[in-house]
Amino acid sequence: YKKQPARDMATAATIIPSPISANESGLFALGATIYFYDGIQEKIASLDAENALLLSLPLANQGISSFNAALPLEGDQIAVLAPDAALIVDTGAETVVRTQFPFAPESAKPFAAYGGNLYTWSAETNQIIRYRRAGSGFTAPQNWLSTEYELATMRAIAVDGFVYLLDSQGTIHAFLRGSLNKTIPWAARELPGDSARLATTETGSVLYVLDPANRRIVLISKEGELATQLTNPLLADATDLAIGADEKNLYALAGDKIYRIGIPTY
Repeated sequence: YKKQPARDMATAATIIPSPISANESGLFALGATIYFYDGIQEKIASLDAENALLLSLPLANQGISSFNAALPLEGDQIAVLAPDAALIVDTGAETVVRTQFPFAPESAKPFAAYGGNLYTWSAETNQIIRYRRAGSGFTAPQNWLSTEYELATMRAIAVDGFVYLLDSQGTIHAFLRGSLNKTIPWAARELPGDSARLATTETGSVLYVLDPANRRIVLISKEGELATQLTNPLLADATDLAIGADEKNLYALAGDKIYRIGIPTY
């Protein structure tokens, strides 16, 4: 089943102070930069992996407040989701603009961003929800699917033009233009755990599934072929995953460490 140890898994940075909660911290890529965020400590920092440094954005006097998630938009902008609000952070100008946003963290599913828009799903309405970027904020939630689709078992989301949803059995459901385009059966032996995360890039050909329950990152082609499984005991504590811009490295957040993992050729 094409398993191989992630032998070159190395610490890219140590987070100081350590994250208080894994739920409000994470990683994402914006352009060529990997960012770390901690919503409890109101921190967003760019990763300087070569020097093992996290460089915090000076947002304390710009209106930043505690938040639950952060996602890349376009250009230099990040959407920071706080209860009932979205904070639009400009990483270049180091400014924060607060806009209304119907976000309830206690009931929210994971979000993904693509083309400046935000995507999530509702198991109650069996709909993929899109928030389009408009002015300084976002539109009201829009039902993106043209017809309802059973979403009760979905666990994770990624968007590259397609919207991908990973279900509890590992099947990846790929939607395009509001309809199901194809399903990609789970290609590995062990099913992913409930805390699995899904990631991809617009230009790449691979879907990455971070699966802490099985201490691995599963690489599956967008055509459904199992490329490889990268395994390492340190991945048992991983909570988020980001993909380097050149798709040569992955970055995993686990506890107070960000690890860099080389993507093998296969």
